[in-house]
Amino acid sequence: IIKDLAENRECDTIPDIITFNTMANMYFRSAHDDSCRKLNDIVQEVEDVNDSVGLRSFDTFSHSVLINKLSKSQKRDGGEKAFELLTKMEEHFSNGNKNCVRPDTIMYNMVLAKIAKERSYDGGAKAMQIIQQMEKVANEGNSSVTPDTMTYTSGMNAWVKSGADGTNKKVVELLDKMEDLFVDENSAVQLDTIVFETALQGFQRGEREDGETAERIFERMVTLHRDGNKRIQPSALSCNLVLKAHCTTAKRSDRIKSLFDAQTMLLKLVRRYRRRDIDFLPDRIGFNTVISSWAKVRHSLALNNSQELYATMQNLCNKGIKDVAPDHYTNAAILTILSKSRMSNAARKAQRFFDKLDPDTLDIVTYNCLLSVWAKSNEKKKLKMVRQILEEMVKRKKVDLISYNILLNAFCFSHRNDVTNKDTFALALEVYGELAALYTPDDVSFKTMIRACKTLSATEEECNQNLKEFFENCCRNGLVGEILIQELKARFPGNKCEKVLGYSLQDKPTGEWTRNL
Repeated sequence: IIKDLAENRECDTIPDIITFNTMANMYFRSAHDDSCRKLNDIVQEVEDVNDSVGLRSFDTFSHSVLINKLSKSQKRDGGEKAFELLTKMEEHFSNGNKNCVRPDTIMYNMVLAKIAKERSYDGGAKAMQIIQQMEKVANEGNSSVTPDTMTYTSGMNAWVKSGADGTNKKVVELLDKMEDLFVDENSAVQLDTIVFETALQGFQRGEREDGETAERIFERMVTLHRDGNKRIQPSALSCNLVLKAHCTTAKRSDRIKSLFDAQTMLLKLVRRYRRRDIDFLPDRIGFNTVISSWAKVRHSLALNNSQELYATMQNLCNKGIKDVAPDHYTNAAILTILSKSRMSNAARKAQRFFDKLDPDTLDIVTYNCLLSVWAKSNEKKKLKMVRQILEEMVKRKKVDLISYNILLNAFCFSHRNDVTNKDTFALALEVYGELAALYTPDDVSFKTMIRACKTLSATEEECNQNLKEFFENCCRNGLVGEILIQELKARFPGNKCEKVLGYSLQDKPTGEWTRNL
């Protein structure tokens, strides 16, 4: 109707820019899937109308509405289409088209934000292209397209979300440019907390220099805050991001050094906080990042360093800083480090540590970590202990398939003598039965039981008998999985499989054998 009115020269009612802006606003607010396309159609129709009837094209508001709509759309190509529209508008304006409005900084920033949100691998490169175009137009005298804080921050964010190679270098390049442009409080480019924390997110890919570079940026942030820049306030997130940058170094030779750097930085921050030199600290996420990283490596100082951090967390918590209180992730990491420590008394240390924890805060992961320490130990009473712990877990309803797999693994490494081994294997079958009654055994369950058949057998004949007994158990319970068949075929090549088990296992398992998988 509006289009017909616009094209009807004899009609006294001619739609004006307010008419079309109102329609644009309606489609912008609409949640309909097709509203973005319809809004784009309106723009095209208005541009096609001859201005001789008195109707001029959309103004800045109208174009902003369309670009905003494209930028907020859920479609993956929304950023690309919005950028195409910006380019088209720029070309029309440069060619002297009086019905076209030149894009401004706000429009470009909308597109940059959308490109970052899409997380495409080439998002950083696209953002860089847009920023360079803005700088070019601004240098030619168009101050309405001058890049501002949001421009460069969105550019950094696009690189961070892209995950592309060289992200860290591009982030540093953009941050350095912002520092050069940051002259005073009246500058279009300001440095604030969001700018620095966005930049710090660009150093989480495990590159060799990431930790050191992130820490230098963080210290620059601290300096500006100390010098009175009220826009910059280092936070727990800022600290956490630097610690994570140290802890994600990829190569082991570099990772150990980076872990010590993270340890040193974290304790240094605590000392500075206690001296009241700074008013911020990492929270438990930062502490857990470092402690869990120690849990992933085998190092002679891993336990001592993690326990020092744990004690620091408790001390700060006792002083009223509750957001650094150890949680179940912290506890699980400490227990994991003990399980990897190879200390003769690791299991007993783990038990003492565990017994001091609040029972109401314990979760399945923490229980499983304790089970694992005992399962890997050489303690004579370890089978008794893991059984007791599992019974408590069942009672508290804090048990899962992994718990039973850990217990089965404990049997594998509990071989003593022929008599004891037979009893242990019988107990392993019993536990496996409990597991199968509650859960569907996974590959770990099958492989662990096959290992138990081997390690708890004094002779090859006894091993074959144990494997046969386990296989028959799986057949009766409909739990003959592919991994079990593969392991048995590898153990009994050729026709030996049929001789020992009574089946060749060459045909596909029957439905009866696999009914509970």
